[in-house]
Amino acid sequence: MSDNFFIAKNKHTAIFNRAFNSNFDIFLICCYIKDTNLLSSATFDSFKLFNYNNPDIPLALSAYQAASNKISFQKGTIKDLDDAIDGWSRNRDLTENKKFFRENSFINFEEFKSFYGPDDNHDRKCHYCKITEFDIDRLIKAGKIKTKRLSTRGRTMEVDRIKPNKGYEKGNIALCCYWCNNAKTDEFSEEEFIPIGEALEKLWRKRLNDNR
Repeated sequence: MSDNFFIAKNKHTAIFNRAFNSNFDIFLICCYIKDTNLLSSATFDSFKLFNYNNPDIPLALSAYQAASNKISFQKGTIKDLDDAIDGWSRNRDLTENKKFFRENSFINFEEFKSFYGPDDNHDRKCHYCKITEFDIDRLIKAGKIKTKRLSTRGRTMEVDRIKPNKGYEKGNIALCCYWCNNAKTDEFSEEEFIPIGEALEKLWRKRLNDNR
């Protein structure tokens, strides 16, 4: 059996970068809420204490998801927030922050490798709709999958956070196909999304049966 984990390594690295950037942006917004002078509030010590139980998280998420930089926020606008974060971040070395986040708030590679499958040839299955990577490949070759995202997404399983407000941690991640991950986002809980996954499973089964 192959011991090549190229796909798992790429997934783990990509997820880490995305998770850290998102977490750190929300951390900075929470710091701004407490004190618009990020130089005094956004310290490494405060980052080590930061978690999603922070009472400012709902307000920070609303700013993080704001559709316009003209929306009022605190004593100014979202643009003022963005400018403050950009100014604080410019030429900032975040190596220490990333190291702390990797060691304390993110699944390590050995655990991730075990979760993602024994090697790159493993037939991974979506937690929600049950489609496998082998079935996806069959449907692509048969012209039954036509999404324009196939060059970047769809062929391999992605990783869903079961509880969106928790991190990519052991026990809070599930294999998820592109279609389920795209639909579930961080809006639905696992319980809410299961019926949607079951409906998609019926659609996939029909396409696979039509292809036989």
